[in-house]
Amino acid sequence: MTATDAIYADATAGHPDALDWLIRWNRYCHAIDDLIDADGRPPAAEVISTFVDAATLYAHPFFARHAMQLLPVVMLVSAEYDLSVRWERSDADWQRRWADTLRFAGNQMVVVVAALCGGYPRAALVTERLARVSWEEHHQHEGTPV
Repeated sequence: MTATDAIYADATAGHPDALDWLIRWNRYCHAIDDLIDADGRPPAAEVISTFVDAATLYAHPFFARHAMQLLPVVMLVSAEYDLSVRWERSDADWQRRWADTLRFAGNQMVVVVAALCGGYPRAALVTERLARVSWEEHHQHEGTPV
């Protein structure tokens, strides 16, 4: 089990549908990032697969039950990720630093799912661990983004 898997398991407090949804959310976010980071036009199969992932993600029973709480988070995460993509190659140092932080916007969904599964105590339980693991997985030892 990876560190992220353990955090997701703790976030979802034994709710298998929530855990399944978070795993799909993570896969979907990474697929979008891969499409955006692709050199040139990404293969059609990857684009189509990502569309299918979106359809199954937003039709998932966990999302359907909590759509009113989760849809605004989808919009927030999307807006912050969009900004991170636009600012990551900015000439302004402060924008590049912000972009490095904003690229973890998808983690906000994990915190909201944790709150849905166990209230504020569960959300607080995973927040710091999630931030630490995200940083470690996306930065070299000296702090340079990878």
